[in-house]
Amino acid sequence: MDEGVIDQLTNVAQLPGLVGYALAMPDAHWGYGCPIGGVFATDPKQGGVISPGSVGFDINCGVRLLTTNLNEKEDKSQTTKLIDLLYSRVPSGVGQ
Repeated sequence: MDEGVIDQLTNVAQLPGLVGYALAMPDAHWGYGCPIGGVFATDPKQGGVISPGSVGFDINCGVRLLTTNLNEKEDKSQTTKLIDLLYSRVPSGVGQ
C-alpha cells in the first residue's frame, strides 16, 4: 500500500461525525480525498458528511452519488420498486 493511502486514511479518520473506524481494504490505492478501497461512516447528526470522493470513481466503477427529496418514512413501502427501477435503467456489470 503506498504512502498516499495512509495519508488519505489519516485524513478520513479526522472527518467530523466519524462513526467507529476508518478502514482500508487490502486492495486500497490512492484516490481523490479518500483512498479507493477506503471504508468509513459518518453521522450527519454529528456533523458527518457524504463524500463522493470515497465511492470509487477513479476507474469509473459505476458508483454514483444521488440526492433526492424522498423521505424514508413516507417512501419505505416504495423501496423495492425504486431499487428495481434503478437496476433496470442504470447499466451495470460486465459488458454493459
